[in-house]
Amino acid sequence: MATASIRLRLLKPSDFSSEGAKALQTLFNASIMHGGTIGFLKPMSRREAQTYFDALKQGIENGHVIAVVAGSKPLDGFGLIRRDAEDRLGNHVWEVGRVMVRQEMQRHGLGAAIVKRLLAEAKRRKIEILWLDVRITNVAAIELFQKLGFRTWGIFPGRIKDRRTYVDVLYMANDLRHTYRPLRDLP
Repeated sequence: MATASIRLRLLKPSDFSSEGAKALQTLFNASIMHGGTIGFLKPMSRREAQTYFDALKQGIENGHVIAVVAGSKPLDGFGLIRRDAEDRLGNHVWEVGRVMVRQEMQRHGLGAAIVKRLLAEAKRRKIEILWLDVRITNVAAIELFQKLGFRTWGIFPGRIKDRRTYVDVLYMANDLRHTYRPLRDLP
């Protein structure tokens, strides 16, 4: 499946009809069931989904969240960026989160297309730095983020606890300012 045939679009508040929320919940729960925690250890209940999607809709309305969806019925992928801080000192830094692709659509470039669209929106809106965290065991995602300009800035040992297993989390950042040069690149 070529990504050229996949429709990527920004999520709008009007997309949160009962049918739209159900499609999102289906995608989220499928991702959770196949090992993507995306912030949830078990599938979302209807109530949890409603609470999460109400907050997501509010964030989009307020301009604090930019979300991209891929496909239509069923949804093939999702990703978002959200403002990292409510104060003026952190307005230039946003977090990448909840990037997921339906299992049968993985390994076809859709995840990269979603992240590229988010990067383009961030640049268009003059966001300067994007950051994310990813399980250290998710090598495919780490390699994708590195290809798209994200660089490691730290590891949080044991950040995720799934029952009795602890998983380290890698923190990555992408500085979108064209004048930025990492300290290690200086003479």
